[in-house]
Amino acid sequence: MLANSVGLFTLGLMAILVVAGIMLRYFFHGPLPVSYEILQLMMIIPVATGLAYTALRKGHLSIGMLKSRLSSRNRAVIDSIINFLCLGMFVLITWGTVLEAESSRLDQMLKIPVFLFLYILAAGSAILCLVFIYNVIKQLAKVVRSSGRQACVRSLFLLILILVFFVWLIMGQEWLAVLNRELVGILGIISLLALLIFGMPVAVALALTGFIGTVCLQGIGPGVGVLRSIPFNAIASYTFIAIPLFLLMTAFIQQSGIAQSLYAVAIRSFRHLPGGHALGVIAASALNAAVSVSGQSSAAVAGSVALLQMEKENQDSALSVSKIAAGTTITLLIPPSLGLMVYALLSKLSIIKIFLAGLIPGILLSSFFLLYTFFAGRTRLKAACSLPEPAEKRSLSGLILLLPVGIWLIPSFGLYAGIFTPAEAAAAGALAAFIMAASWTPVWGRSIVSVAGKSLLQALHTTSMVGLLLIGTIIFSHFIDLTALPVALANFAAGLNLSSAIILIFICLVYILLGYFLEPLSVIVFSLPVLFPVIMALDYDPIWFGVILMLSIGLGMLLSPYRLNRCLAAVYSTGISYKEMLAGVLPFAVLTIVLLIILIAFPQIAVWLPGLLW
Repeated sequence: MLANSVGLFTLGLMAILVVAGIMLRYFFHGPLPVSYEILQLMMIIPVATGLAYTALRKGHLSIGMLKSRLSSRNRAVIDSIINFLCLGMFVLITWGTVLEAESSRLDQMLKIPVFLFLYILAAGSAILCLVFIYNVIKQLAKVVRSSGRQACVRSLFLLILILVFFVWLIMGQEWLAVLNRELVGILGIISLLALLIFGMPVAVALALTGFIGTVCLQGIGPGVGVLRSIPFNAIASYTFIAIPLFLLMTAFIQQSGIAQSLYAVAIRSFRHLPGGHALGVIAASALNAAVSVSGQSSAAVAGSVALLQMEKENQDSALSVSKIAAGTTITLLIPPSLGLMVYALLSKLSIIKIFLAGLIPGILLSSFFLLYTFFAGRTRLKAACSLPEPAEKRSLSGLILLLPVGIWLIPSFGLYAGIFTPAEAAAAGALAAFIMAASWTPVWGRSIVSVAGKSLLQALHTTSMVGLLLIGTIIFSHFIDLTALPVALANFAAGLNLSSAIILIFICLVYILLGYFLEPLSVIVFSLPVLFPVIMALDYDPIWFGVILMLSIGLGMLLSPYRLNRCLAAVYSTGISYKEMLAGVLPFAVLTIVLLIILIAFPQIAVWLPGLLW
């Protein structure tokens, strides 16, 4: 697709511009002119051009837990309704963006028309509308094939009925006037949950709920005004640029085969120790977390290499899957964690401080998992130790294991020493990963051109998904702020006369429950607009709370049969029941709880490193 090619080119060009800016500043003492402003506007292009293709690949984050229990006909009906609502939402976003483009002026710094980038965003949204139209027709065709024309007519009537309902809801502000704003906020959250359960993409559900809620409270004019300003401003942010560049760094590591080599070598290196295979998986997961932004991608790599190798050597399948699931939990804490970056963006905190806060807890969690695996391995008869590798192979293995650490140290040192901004650190990491990938691709028989193309495509699709999530979250946050629901919750919590520790434990339980059912990013973007003001009102340190949040979500992930990480790992194995998997992950869940208690009792563990900066 032409749009994809434009997005890939722009993403690569952005990385080059950031690296060029670093080199000009430190080697020629002259920064790239207005580079920040150029990059902010360029950020629109990869997000907008990747929207449609990501939707075609079903890459936008969704939940839809109930759909799997429905018949194929009922699923098709629900999918047609969901896609119809998504179409309506993006028609409005396209219209609002075009209105904003028509009234825009020149950028004061660059002296170039901003409307060009607004039209690009509108075009990306319009192409996404075509995808939703295609999906509606496709699902209605399924209904016709399964139940005949009469069922299709009923489905069309249902679509029209839903459209009339939403129009009536938007226009009927008179009956809403009798409701207080907090109740409207609660009804909005219930509606959001219903949309998520039936499979609407999380970003679209957030945007739709936020738009309708704003219209109900303020009228159609302010509602359209939200759609005019927020999509562009949410994406055209210099802080956001760090996310696609860190994603690009991760993609280079995975597509070149370095991540796969890391797992294979870690298992060979630790196999002579008790529980050596499991030790290798957890150690590799901790090292891979330094160059991986999400547990999902980490689980895919671990499943493709580690689980297959462990099964070949007759290791317990359920035990193997549990170690992979436990290892991916570490990725939530160790920078550059995508969850930490999104938390920092939404809560308007320093990404550097958030990264530092997660570092020591991430190392502690990795140490807890490794120590348990080692001592548990000594008690199992299956954990027979093999002979260690020769010294030459051990040296080579050590070098491979240090590769992600070396790549991670470049952006991390520059970031924490104040040499790089987060975006520059991400670009430096992407450059280091590209150089390493270029030297590593011959090992796996891959072309560097092919690796670069696939890496850019992987980063583009995830960037588009995260960008749409940010748009939806900010629209929803605007609605929640109008309802004053966070203030009411904060006042309610303060009036309970309970200690802050008990309230925090309750909040942790809520996040564990959400993490049990939802993806980490879904939990963060769904809950922060409501709960973050409560956290601030209760005088919790937001940097420290970010680590508590990630640990709580990780604990829910470990215990959940719905978690995609464990599903990805289980794809490579058969006949593993949930009880077997739960028995395998339970000790790691207990260790996560222990670390959670330690961090609540001693918050200095998380805030000490950030406090050293300023």
